[in-house]
Amino acid sequence: MTSSIRGVFDGWMPTTRWTLNNGQVWAIADGSRTVYPRAVDARVRVIRGVFGGFYIEIDGVSQTPRVRRVDP
Repeated sequence: MTSSIRGVFDGWMPTTRWTLNNGQVWAIADGSRTVYPRAVDARVRVIRGVFGGFYIEIDGVSQTPRVRRVDP
């Protein structure tokens, strides 16, 4: 699934939740954190991993954190 993060993206921490432009809400599920130069409406792709978990790929970011879907 491809979408973009609504608003400003500047990294994440274990408590981060993102609302995507398609209305879905995803939260960091692996305790990772990173700081990234500010971007607006960063394009993302949510992919299913080998063991059933979900990961989010963010344009221009080399890390792919594990995420979980959150009810809006």
